[in-house]
Amino acid sequence: MQWLPTGEFDRVLGGITDRHERLRAFSALSRFNTLYMVMKAGSGHLGSSFSAADLVSRLLLDELADVDVLFSSKGHDAPGLYAALIGLGRLEEDLVHRLRRLGGLPGHPDVRTPHMPFNTGSLGMGISKAKGLVLANRMLGLHQRVFVLTGDGELQEGQNYEALGGAVNAGMGELTVIVDHNGIQSDTWVRDVNDLGDLEARFAGFGWAVLRCDGHDFDQIGTAFRQRAEQYAGRPAVIIADTVKGGGCPAFAATSMAPDEWRYRFHSGAPAPEVYERARDELLASADAVVTRNGLAALTPRRSDERPSAKATGPSLPDAYGRALVDVALRDERIVAMDADLVLDTGLVPFMERLPERFIECGIAEQDMVSMASGLAARGLVPFVHSFSCFLHARPNEHIYNNATEGRRVVYVGSLAGCCLPRRGTRTRPSGMCRPSGPCRAWSSSSRPARSRCARPSSTARPPPTASTCGWSARPCRPRSSRWTRTPPVRRRWRSDGGRSCARADPPSPSARVRSFSANSCSPPRPPT
Repeated sequence: MQWLPTGEFDRVLGGITDRHERLRAFSALSRFNTLYMVMKAGSGHLGSSFSAADLVSRLLLDELADVDVLFSSKGHDAPGLYAALIGLGRLEEDLVHRLRRLGGLPGHPDVRTPHMPFNTGSLGMGISKAKGLVLANRMLGLHQRVFVLTGDGELQEGQNYEALGGAVNAGMGELTVIVDHNGIQSDTWVRDVNDLGDLEARFAGFGWAVLRCDGHDFDQIGTAFRQRAEQYAGRPAVIIADTVKGGGCPAFAATSMAPDEWRYRFHSGAPAPEVYERARDELLASADAVVTRNGLAALTPRRSDERPSAKATGPSLPDAYGRALVDVALRDERIVAMDADLVLDTGLVPFMERLPERFIECGIAEQDMVSMASGLAARGLVPFVHSFSCFLHARPNEHIYNNATEGRRVVYVGSLAGCCLPRRGTRTRPSGMCRPSGPCRAWSSSSRPARSRCARPSSTARPPPTASTCGWSARPCRPRSSRWTRTPPVRRRWRSDGGRSCARADPPSPSARVRSFSANSCSPPRPPT
């Protein structure tokens, strides 16, 4: 694997005088190191980092004053942001080797990293955070422009539209939102999931100034920023930058996808070795072309002898779960699978391909998905609702509780749950435990037999006594294994027949340590005497 040291960035930036050529060169060098960082880590987000690379280059080199703030709301462009900041010497050079490593750079922006003012979380928070920053600056007598980089897929989240009106009412001329409009969310095309329609009209309807440009054309990008400053200084503005996911590298560019290809393959994860080598050569040739035509010597990458991180082998939990769910759904026509733009991570590709008429892709809109599940359950269907655990039990928690109060039979399936911090970063970190809301039952899965049993609906059609089943529903079986997790203490109410009717969590206690049975530990413990 190869990477470019900070000295090469300094040489190129100091030796090229033409503004646009400097931007092209810096962007190409940043992409080269972004690829190295993701390949070395064995995971990361290339497509979004590459589509935003030219916008980030313009902002860091030509637009931001020392007091201005830039942060990413979408978060998937973190490797690209890191590579650019390392190239400018604003982060330590050694961090180029430590993406997604303890003591290194997290997979998503985190405030513990220099120049990362906010964490990314469930998408759609960035504009609101920027509004708070602007209001705080005004109270403190500070003048500071705030730039928020977001994605078009992220704009499916409802919080964005809660934020737009207030920014106009407050006359936030300090606030600029840049939309990396690459047309693809994590799994597939935005237009095929939740089409945004006329995005310019959406923002303009709230009173925002709207500009549009080619996000890979530095002349158009510069014009958009100048117009924003000169013509719309007194109100918030959005710059919709039309980009290509994976842009700047033919191996990763979405424009290289086959016409009938529904899935973009380089949203997350490291590429295969042969793809890496092809992309590395393409990026190096592109960078050398800019550097040499401006009278500089060709780039001299350094070689890392370390091998890329090994990928996990063997069956994965999402794959095993997905196959089990298909098996159950083939025997029970009531089962419907719902997804929030995570069809790969939640193991739903087999279900989508085998039972497309019972698969519902909801996009990046967890609250909408959970409430839709209530309507499906009201007609006797059994919706299985899928997302990452932290997205599913946090933001739509009120909606889950409302479904439970209605007695809806809904199964909520949260991926990447547990006590350890995933390599993806705090963005997908579970907040302890998906505590049952109202009359619900929660199950965790820790073994292959458990995964199969968790996907299996109850052997009887009758709902639980208090109506709702949240989390996993499984047949009774003898406990086989258990694991200890740090969670709030749980009080259980018991039916007269010895069954467990529901579980209700006390307020969280940092010192609480209770036993959490795996999904094959379905038989309730003996009721207290």
